[in-house]
Amino acid sequence: TKLNVEKHNISALIEETIGKMRTDENRDQVQIQTQVDSIPPFYFDADAIQQVIMNLVRNSQQALESHGSISIKARMAEKRRKKFVQISVTDNGAGIEGNLQTVFEPFYTTKSSGSGLGMAVAKKIVESHGGWIEISSRWGKGTTVTFYIQIVHSIEE
Repeated sequence: TKLNVEKHNISALIEETIGKMRTDENRDQVQIQTQVDSIPPFYFDADAIQQVIMNLVRNSQQALESHGSISIKARMAEKRRKKFVQISVTDNGAGIEGNLQTVFEPFYTTKSSGSGLGMAVAKKIVESHGGWIEISSRWGKGTTVTFYIQIVHSIEE
């Protein structure tokens, strides 16, 4: 799939996405908090990155069932001598048992419904933005998924 790359403000995109999800999901008792630094606009595919954020937050909402909290943080980070935006989604759900890397495999799911493609799609989108995705989880404590997308200031980069 070809990316539709334009200059966007990722901080505004995150707040807008979470705002929508808060109103869609307000029947739940799940609190969604954001801690988003001010990040200068750069080139990325807003629809694709919005899909990644929604996939990760939905996974957390499902892990929490109907109570708990989700925290979304975004900040600039320097890794491998390049600038990235680091976005993390943390929940205080049950956590994930077993090999965490299997969550990125297509069709892997722990849910009774769902395609098991959400995390595989997220990984592909993040990698197409010159980044990567990581997961850490503690059984009984919760899960954090962090992804990095490269900050690109011109289409040529």
